[in-house]
Amino acid sequence: MGNLRKEIDNGKFKYIIRESRPEDFEQIFEIWIKHQIFDHKLIPKSKDFFYKAFINQDDNFKYFVAINNTEYIGFQSLTSFREKNFFKSYYAESSTYVKSSFMNSSAGQDLVKYAMEHARDSDIKYIYGWINNDAQKLIHLATKLNWNVIGDIPSSNKGNGETEKKLLVYKVPKTIK
Repeated sequence: MGNLRKEIDNGKFKYIIRESRPEDFEQIFEIWIKHQIFDHKLIPKSKDFFYKAFINQDDNFKYFVAINNTEYIGFQSLTSFREKNFFKSYYAESSTYVKSSFMNSSAGQDLVKYAMEHARDSDIKYIYGWINNDAQKLIHLATKLNWNVIGDIPSSNKGNGETEKKLLVYKVPKTIK
């Protein structure tokens, strides 16, 4: 973990995107938890679950961080979408989280692009993700990046504040060597 790195200057500020390192976990978890809507008594359990995914990174499934000087801007993860299957390494779930103060920057888009580049050089064939229906700008951006909207995910009947989402898939191009 932690070898690849990309420097970005978006005209407003400079930052780097790199593979995560073990010492990044607390900052990544802090960004993630601020975007969650659930009973905060579940934080210790969710932190343990999140940590297990974080430490199980391999050549395919990784976490990437965007950092401006010493401030963590956001992170991108590619995690296993099909955990108990022979074809596990072919399917990834994408998650992108950016601090609210950087939402109007290109950091989220840059993180997704970085992960897409990584996927080209991995065993991953498909990346899945979902975006809230009310985030039309993000859905439009995803389709510009060659993600395909393949369906709708209805809001939950269990009423925990979830909204309807679009299910998207990115077909990872073959690496030309």
